[in-house]
Amino acid sequence: MNKSRNNRKMHIIAGIVAIALILYASVTLISIKTHTQRAQEQKAALEQKIDEVSEENKHLQYQLEHSEDDDTIKDIAREKLGLVEPGEIIFYDEAK
Repeated sequence: MNKSRNNRKMHIIAGIVAIALILYASVTLISIKTHTQRAQEQKAALEQKIDEVSEENKHLQYQLEHSEDDDTIKDIAREKLGLVEPGEIIFYDEAK
């Protein structure tokens, strides 16, 4: 009878250990999944930022390569300095 009680106790302890391991594994998996999702969101945000900066770099490279062109000089004067040609009228959209 004593051997039967010991076997029963061992089964109960083994069951508790198994449940504890399953709970630990579940919590760990959920934590890893959450961390992975955050990392993927950060990656997407960084990739978008890279695309934006690449486009800006292309624009600046174009301006640098064409810095002697009259059209480029006019565009830069309009965008950066707000200059206009004689006789031009600027309209501002107040709805924006």
